[in-house]
Formats: sequence, structure tokens, C-alpha cells
Amino acid sequence: MDQDVGHLAKRAGRCALQVPIQIDAEGASHFALTENICTGGLFVATSHPGRVGDQILLKFRLPRNRRLVSVDAEIRWVRTTPSASARHGARGMGVRFRDISLDAGASVQEFLRRSSATTSE
Repeated sequence: MDQDVGHLAKRAGRCALQVPIQIDAEGASHFALTENICTGGLFVATSHPGRVGDQILLKFRLPRNRRLVSVDAEIRWVRTTPSASARHGARGMGVRFRDISLDAGASVQEFLRRSSATTSE
């Protein structure tokens, strides 16, 4: 079932982010691309989204930052069919960060700050 309802209201504070991401779940790994990010989570464009409530491990690098961000996350909603109303319309999943380290959280906040400053100029 497509649970792509209500997430548009949560888009405030999100910035576009297209970087490769590794997703580890249930003993398996696969790679996908992010679409956007905020301090609390991100959207992963993938043709193999998990199920709402699944616990996953994400690993990715932010632009201009060599440090690997590794964070536990929970799948909050899934887009199972392409959406014309979404920016890229990709299938995928919205995930919420859980237990994010101080370093990882600071890296995300710094990326958002820089991105916000760039788009407001």
C-alpha cells in the first residue's frame, strides 16, 4: 500500500541531496540514492523500499565532507508508485533517523545550513 500521504507537510527544512547511500537491513545490503534530507531523516529513492516500521542502517557521505555518516533509521512511509506531484517522482521511502551520533547530527546540520545559505542568496 502506498503511504505517500501527509509527508508534503513535513518538507519544510528539507534540502535536495542526491548522494549514493548504502542500506543495510535484515542481513542484506543494497545501494540507492538519496533525494532530500532534513535534521530528522531523508528520502531514499529506491525500487526496493522496505516496509513501514522496518529498522535499517544507513551509510552515506554528505557533499564536501569526507566523514561517513552511519545512522540507524526507521522507515516511516513508502512510495510504491512514481508520483507526478513529487520533485523527482521516484519510488522510495521516507526514513527517520534514530540514535544519530553528535558528529553525524552536526554534519547534517552543517550541510543544511550551507545549503540554506546558498539557496537564499
